[in-house]
Amino acid sequence: MPERPATLRDVAAAARVHPATASRALNPETRILVSEDTARRVTAAAAKLGYRPNPVARSLRTRRSHTVGVLIPDRTTRSSRRSSAVWKTSSPPRATWP
Repeated sequence: MPERPATLRDVAAAARVHPATASRALNPETRILVSEDTARRVTAAAAKLGYRPNPVARSLRTRRSHTVGVLIPDRTTRSSRRSSAVWKTSSPPRATWP
């Protein structure tokens, strides 16, 4: 059976810090909130364990998937031709979707 991927908790345990501190150390925007020594320990532990952020876990936690669903009508029937429309939109990476 394949080994499970490293989690943020695994990285935190290996670096001997709280998971929130490990998260701050790995996030470039919040790295300034932890000491350089702690950030070095956490990044070294993450590299050693092969940690990669899990986008599915992140979307479950934050309740944001950054995914846009697109519905495309079946163009083979006559009635769908009348009601079909093309929408083009671009959303910023930090857009909030209800």
